[in-house]
Amino acid sequence: MSNQLSIELRQYELLRKEILATINWQNQLMIAGTTIVSAIFALGVTIQEWRVFLIALPLVVILIIALWLVEQSRMMRAGNFLQTLEKQINEQENCICLNWEIWLRTEGNVSSKVHGIFHRAQRLVISSLCLITLFAICITWVNWESMTGLSYFYLVVLTLLYVILLVLVFMLAMEAINHKPVEEKPNK
Repeated sequence: MSNQLSIELRQYELLRKEILATINWQNQLMIAGTTIVSAIFALGVTIQEWRVFLIALPLVVILIIALWLVEQSRMMRAGNFLQTLEKQINEQENCICLNWEIWLRTEGNVSSKVHGIFHRAQRLVISSLCLITLFAICITWVNWESMTGLSYFYLVVLTLLYVILLVLVFMLAMEAINHKPVEEKPNK
């Protein structure tokens, strides 16, 4: 085995470990995040004294989705590079030695169907978090005088800020979920 190949294989191994670590972190983040959001929402809706915490709920959701996006993009970058590395190693060795990322991104195979289910589940979780946040904003508006102590002007500004940020992270999350495979660049 050439020195270059052993370096490439080591790089491949380390990036696979990084992908697995980021998948684990994303799962932990979403479990903890949805638990925290659900608790704040449930307490804020049912207990009058806790309604004030509904004001913070949009910020919590935005931060959870933003952190998830960082990990998702980190994982996608590593996967895209691995796909390129697999093709490079396969070409060098004149065989199909590595093909996990290539296989994952091949349309029409079993993995594309599993990916579709996974992507729908991601959309559901992100959309649910966003809908709960919008509902919390509505509850805040209905009860704003009794629960927040904020003036009407500050409530409007806070609502606009939250809605703009929420729409931005939602759009970025949908773009990340709907990512496309790495396109082949023609050799010149």
